[in-house]
Amino acid sequence: MNAKELGAQSVSAFMRMRDDTDTIGGALHGMKFDRCDGITKRELFAAMCLQGFAADPTLNNLSMSMDALAAQSAKAAVCWADALLAELAKDQP
Repeated sequence: MNAKELGAQSVSAFMRMRDDTDTIGGALHGMKFDRCDGITKRELFAAMCLQGFAADPTLNNLSMSMDALAAQSAKAAVCWADALLAELAKDQP
């Protein structure tokens, strides 16, 4: 699988609690959850990178507008996500 195919895979999240016995994903401590397919792995990895960038207090000291900083950070987050996916797509030794 190449990085593009890997990044396009959906990330499954277990969301809302259910009362009936028709579960996808099983029970956890007696609670049942629906499985919801949402964002792709690429989107999740980029969001995680962007969260890290946003939490960096040194970025507030840069002499650029918040809009410019956000745009630059978003582009960088996608680049980091793509780099991670490319590395993960490599054959394991």
